[in-house]
Amino acid sequence: MTMPVVFRTDASSDLGMGHFSRCMSLAHAVMNLGASPCFIMRAPGTALRERLETAGIGCHEIEEDVEPGSEDDARATLAFLKEMAEPCLLLVDHYAISRSWELLVRPWVQKIAIIDDLADRAHDCDLLVDQNRLFDGVEAYAELVPPSRSCWSVRATRFCGRSLPSGVRFRAGATASCVGCWWPLVDPILPGIRWLFCGHWSRA
Repeated sequence: MTMPVVFRTDASSDLGMGHFSRCMSLAHAVMNLGASPCFIMRAPGTALRERLETAGIGCHEIEEDVEPGSEDDARATLAFLKEMAEPCLLLVDHYAISRSWELLVRPWVQKIAIIDDLADRAHDCDLLVDQNRLFDGVEAYAELVPPSRSCWSVRATRFCGRSLPSGVRFRAGATASCVGCWWPLVDPILPGIRWLFCGHWSRA
């Protein structure tokens, strides 16, 4: 894995820590794969900044008065992305972010991966992972991802090894995937990372 990985997520007393904790697990995993992760967060606060610093992960901060998912949010994200030496893989774990935001940042990233479990808004992404939806991942997102993209569903409760999980299929020439799989917070997610960030991109 060579491209940098940028995480756009937030955490607060209202939002909780779930999105951030999941992204931290993913960040540690991509570090083990040789990538350099960094976070873009709205006013993360001292505790989260120190946690990221301790882990050796950079953090670009968006001002607190910027509404998450807004055009101002996208432009603040773009300001950071444009400073990077090469296009990144952008992973978004945020309920306020949708297609309009993604279209604004798209020209400055290599790939966009979305983590979502609401299936209530459209996305412009190369990969969508639903960590909670067991049986209707494809159907739930069929109208929410670009029509030229492919949708797939993983019918498995856990990733038990580092190989491609049982049930995942790729179609030749597919440019994106929508994947539904079960990743409880107690599951470290790490075994699926090599497939998510390496196996998928090598086939896109």
